[in-house]
Parts: sequence; C-alpha cells; structure tokens
Amino acid sequence: MHNWLSKLKTQQLSLWFLGVIWFYFALVFFQLVTQDTAGNLFLQQNNAWADWALHFTQGSALAERSLLLESSPILLGAPFTYPFTVNLISALLVRAGVPFFAAFTVPSFLIVSTGITLLFVLYRHWLDTPKQAMAATVLFLCNGGVGILSALQSGLFSVEATHLPSVGIEWISVINSMFIPQRTFGLGFLVGVGALLLLYRQWQNSESLTVRTALGIGILLGLLPLIHMHTFVALALYLASVAVGMIVLQYRSGSVAKKRQVLGSWGILATTAAVVALTLMYWAYPELESTGRISWKLGWLASTHTLNWFTFWWRNWGVVPLLAVAGAGVVSQQKKSLLPWLLGGFTIFVVANLITFQAYAWDNTKLFAWSSVAFSPLAVIWLSNLWQKKSWGKWLTITLFSFSVAAGLYDALYTLRFSQHSFLMYSSEELQLSNWVQEHTEPNSVWLTSDKHNHWLYNLTGRQPVMGYQGWLWSHGYEYADIAQDVLDMFKNPTHNRTTFQKYGIEYVVVGPTERDQFQANVPALKNEFVVTHETDNYLIFAVEPQTE
Repeated sequence: MHNWLSKLKTQQLSLWFLGVIWFYFALVFFQLVTQDTAGNLFLQQNNAWADWALHFTQGSALAERSLLLESSPILLGAPFTYPFTVNLISALLVRAGVPFFAAFTVPSFLIVSTGITLLFVLYRHWLDTPKQAMAATVLFLCNGGVGILSALQSGLFSVEATHLPSVGIEWISVINSMFIPQRTFGLGFLVGVGALLLLYRQWQNSESLTVRTALGIGILLGLLPLIHMHTFVALALYLASVAVGMIVLQYRSGSVAKKRQVLGSWGILATTAAVVALTLMYWAYPELESTGRISWKLGWLASTHTLNWFTFWWRNWGVVPLLAVAGAGVVSQQKKSLLPWLLGGFTIFVVANLITFQAYAWDNTKLFAWSSVAFSPLAVIWLSNLWQKKSWGKWLTITLFSFSVAAGLYDALYTLRFSQHSFLMYSSEELQLSNWVQEHTEPNSVWLTSDKHNHWLYNLTGRQPVMGYQGWLWSHGYEYADIAQDVLDMFKNPTHNRTTFQKYGIEYVVVGPTERDQFQANVPALKNEFVVTHETDNYLIFAVEPQTE
C-alpha cells in the first residue's frame, strides 16, 4: 500500500494534467446536446452541428433496422460504405435502453478522453520527463498556426483562430475539427495510439516483436477500415516508416539473426494487417476502386489559395514543422533508437501534401493530425534542448511554445462559449414527429423527404429516405444526380410520377418547410394522390397507397 501511494504521489502532476483534459471534454460533450424550455433541441458546436446529423442517421438506422446494414441509410439502394463501428456502439446502447442522444455523447466523451490519455502515456515513453509529455500533448491539441492576431482583430471569440479561409488558414485545431465532431476519428485515434503504444512497449522491452504481438496488433490494425479509414491509411504509412527505420538500424549494427528476426516480425504484422483489412474492404467497400476518391492535389489546399507551400504551412502550423525537423536532428544525435518511431510523421506529411484520399480535399486533415502526433514530441525535444541554454534560451523556448499553441488554446476557449455556436437541430414538433413515426410505421419503410442535413426523419427514426443530404453523398463518392432529379419531380408533380413512386417503393412522403421551399412540394396534388396519415402545425405525412390497375 505504501509503495502504491508513493508511486501515486510521484504521478500527481500527470494525474492533475489528465484530470484537466477529462474535465474539459466533459464540459464540451455534456453541453453539446441541450434542450430549451420549449423542448427544442440544440447542438452547441459549429462543426458537430454539421457532422453529428450523419452519425445520428447511421446510429438510428443501426438501432431501428439492423446491426448490419446492407444498404446506405442516406441513399436508397446504394451500398453502405462508411466506417460504422462507433455508430454501432451507439446503436447497441440505444437498443439497451440508453436515451438516444446520451448514447452518442457519453461514448464520444469516453473515447476522446481515453485516446488523449493514451497519447500522453505514449509521449511519456518517448520523452524524458512528465513535463515534456504534457508539453507535447498540449502542442498536439493546440497546434494552430499564426491566426491568433487575425482572430483577435475580428473581436474576442467571434471567429476561430485556426479556421480563417480568407487568409488561407484551413487546418482547424484537432479539438474543434476532429475530436468533437468526427466521431469516427475519435475511435480511430484511440485504436491507433493504443496500437503504437503496444508496439513501442514491446519493442522497448526486447527490441523485437513476438509472433503473438505481431499477429495481435496486425489484426487490430486490420480492423481499422471499419473504424476509421484515414487512420488506417495514416498508420500504414507511419508503421512502414517505422519498419524501414528499424531495418536500417539493424543492418548497420545488428547480427544476421537479429536482422532476420526484425524482418520476420514486421513482415508478420504487415501481412496480417493487410489480409484482414483487404478482406474487410472487399466485404464492406466493394465499390471503393470506382469512386474516384484518390487524386493528386499538390500542396493540399495551398493551391486553392494560390499560396506557396511554405507560406501556407507557416500560416496553418507556424514554426512547428521547422521545430520538428530540428528535433529530428537532435534525436539522430542523442536518441538514435527513437528516431524510426518519429519519422513516420514526415512520411504522412509528404504524402498528404501530394494526394487526396476523398472527394472533399479538406479531409486530408485527418492524415495531418497523425503527422502532428510525431511532430509535437519532436518539437518539444528541440525546445527542451533550447531550454538548457542560458536565460535567452528559456525566454525563446517560452516564446516559441506560446506562439505555437496560442491559436489552438484560443479556439479551445472559444468552444466553451456555447451560446455563440448554438444551433437549432430539431424543433419540439420534429422530436414529437420522430416519436410518432417510430410508433406507427415500419422500421424498413421507404420515405420521400427533402435532403436537409438535419432532417428529423432519417436522423432520428432510422427510416430509409430515397435521398439524404447531398453534401454527404458527394463527399462519400455516390452517384446520385438522377435520383435527385426524380425526388424533385415527385414533389413537384406527383400525379405524373406515380410510376417513379413505385420504382423506389415509397411508402410515405414528408412535407414540411424545406420540402415546400426547396423542393416545391405540390401539396394540393399530393393530397389528391395520397392519404394524409398525420398532420402537425408545419408538417404533413402522406401514406402512399399502391396504385390499383
């Protein structure tokens, strides 16, 4: 007991640090979804308001219809090709009786907080002191470029300092762009960092991988396409760099037997991960090769803003890439065995500046986040050396570190000002409508709706729309132009499109504000053709009767 208490006391500073992180994300996630006194539901984060609607849609479909969906819940008849594991967790909680929105916020809080805790533990293994690990963790969370001055000039907490497209700042801090809104990234990050930590501990203990470890971690990595595809790509690049670095070190100094052991263990890991991943991708993403998602885009978004690469990354990441390069030089001199574990960040950085892996080029941020996993400790290693200099070194260290995290810290505080980015997600009327649909219609029924991203019907009930939000369809690589035209035609002229209703097997039609305003729903014609089965102040639900011959 005494030994345990002594060990706990030595870790007190680290525990306080992690406690602050857990407290921060508890504040964020437990304030993310709120209701006012009238029963209207709000999401209080700008990126989550846009992204979580998709997660609600998938989670409700998995909960209401099937835990293994064969077709997309956002496009009728299309394959379901999204890494669904995190939403499957929420669906299982919903089925177990957990309130719907808590089934999303609570797992996200636990996943994100645990993932960052594991990152701190990994940094603690890579770096010399707990303070260095804390500094690297803060740098990873708050790295954000030079936008702080522009943000302050716009008014205190009126804009994000890490997202100013007008001046070419597109990065967005990982807190605001990844950990809060991107539920799949959070789980992928947790698994990915966990895999790196297991690998490093095994290597640290014996400078080799046992067959059991290689197989186990290979299987874990192979499952990533069902968890988060970008993490799978990032770790494939990262670990390839680690393996090459290890092999190079062994060929310079190791025995023949040791060289064979290194080649064999990494070969087992890579082969296992590839076999599992390719099998899952063949099953889950059969159309992946035909979507045209992978393309050349030199300089990532620098070309979009007509900036050279150096200027673009200076604005987005400030001095951190330069500090990372300098840190790699220090490691090559002082900690050569650690170097392979950190060079993978450069590999990802280069590849992500050359190739985009999805139709929406900004999504490469999910790869750059993994570059930052390695850049952050490298930067701290160089700053720690600088700190050892005379007083000027300490002042310069404080200046460079403060400059590197200022924009991200600003945005972390901006996120806590919930009233400034509180967005109506569902009105009280829409929440009541979702309850009515769940009680009175079949889970597998097909519905004609508008494509509003936060449409209550497909977000909350698990029912199948003919077509969901077109922004999702485009970014996921679906072909949907003909369906979009059919949806518009059915709303505008249902009488002349009865065969189109039959073609899609539509059983219900929702007509609300967006269907009237954006899809020009012809309500009189719909009333002539179909039966109004439910009506509220702003919505009509029509039951589509099969047409008699």
